[in-house]
Amino acid sequence: MNWQNEEIISEVKEELDKFAQNRFFLLGEYTDKFEKMFAKNQQSEFFIGLSSGTVALQLLLRSQKLPIGSKVLVTSFCPIPTVMSIYEAGLVPKFVDINPKTLNISVEELNRVYSKDCKAVIAVHIFGKMCEMEDISNWCKLKDIPLIEDACQAVNSKRKESSIGQHSVGAAMSFYPTKNLGAWGDAGGVITNSPEVREKLLYLRNYGLNSNFVSESLGGNYRMDELQALILLKKLPLQSKDMELRDRVLNFYVERLGKSNFQIDTSEDYHNKHVTSYLMNSNESREKYRSFCIDKGLKSVFFYEQPVYRHKGIKENLHLQNCEDVCSRIINLPTDEMRQDIVDFLKEIT
Repeated sequence: MNWQNEEIISEVKEELDKFAQNRFFLLGEYTDKFEKMFAKNQQSEFFIGLSSGTVALQLLLRSQKLPIGSKVLVTSFCPIPTVMSIYEAGLVPKFVDINPKTLNISVEELNRVYSKDCKAVIAVHIFGKMCEMEDISNWCKLKDIPLIEDACQAVNSKRKESSIGQHSVGAAMSFYPTKNLGAWGDAGGVITNSPEVREKLLYLRNYGLNSNFVSESLGGNYRMDELQALILLKKLPLQSKDMELRDRVLNFYVERLGKSNFQIDTSEDYHNKHVTSYLMNSNESREKYRSFCIDKGLKSVFFYEQPVYRHKGIKENLHLQNCEDVCSRIINLPTDEMRQDIVDFLKEIT
């Protein structure tokens, strides 16, 4: 997202003198303004700024006061931070296989692994592609368990007129520098339409303190940095342009390579193309493409080449067929440039 940084640098420099004279470098005017603007931008009642997307997931889980050791249903095709947030909340992940056409969990897959010790679901909108939230929400209501969204890759995404946070207790957002809306360091937060969840998170992020600095609950140091809030305020108006650029790049590849290997769901209104995923026909063809990337100086490590449960720090003895098949064949195409040489090579080997 270098173009976004270049676009705002002069404005940020002008603002720094004012920033340096501020009394509050945490929970000040920039955070307050960004929280209100981002909530409105994402069609949500509330947004609570936090120190990272991982923290956002952790605090959402803690806000539900689940029994320690409870199991949380979560996709097997996701980044490490999603799973670590579950452990950090004192809970245990229970991995769910994915639908290979969407790369997300579904009600069918949730039903396969559900047991009575499962006390919550995290729906991860992988690569910005929203899960079938209305169906999953109805399923959670039948089971009487909370639904939480990992929307850390899904700023601006929508599906069937559903917005982020509409069908859950809250959605975790990340503004890590590589995200579509990226800060200049760690930052994140929670979108929610629940006043009760908002109030719990306000306490949890700041040692449980009220406005008189009296502790009313457990909590910690999870606040958004004011400098990051300033950067995000400057970048937020650039999101429409960013979405247009990403649409243009994806359309370039789809028009030349066809839709079948892109996991494009025509029923969704919009996904933000955080990562453009493409499934090769085999692991062998992926390795050929990896060699091509190395020769061309392109990124040659892809999201995600092994199921999250196979990582050494998490390792569980599982075999989830759809996830393992996708992990063995997936590649990611550039989201910021249109490369005819990539198109030519993929046509040659598939």
